[in-house]
Amino acid sequence: PSLRQNLIRSLAHLDRVSIIAPDTESLPHKLSISVAGIAGEQLVRTLAERGIDVDSGSACRSADMQPSHVLAAMGRPIVGNMRLTLHKDITEQMVVQFCQALKISVEKLRKN
Repeated sequence: PSLRQNLIRSLAHLDRVSIIAPDTESLPHKLSISVAGIAGEQLVRTLAERGIDVDSGSACRSADMQPSHVLAAMGRPIVGNMRLTLHKDITEQMVVQFCQALKISVEKLRKN
């Protein structure tokens, strides 16, 4: 299985984390996820505290951190979305670390 498929499988085990678009509608090195009940920016900051670099918003508007117009057009919730990029330097271990950090971060934010 590909790194992306392994990431999707790992994310499927996390509570209220959803994959935004199936494989057939996504670039192979990009993955958008939604975390119910948590603002994307909160999650981005909490993950950054753990050394994980992710984005919220759309790629074409990442500099001004605006919500994704693409996700809005798809009828997807804007709050809690993150965009992940699986570039050539990403390893399986990094995917595992990301999923662990995401789980801890989500639990922390839901307690607050």
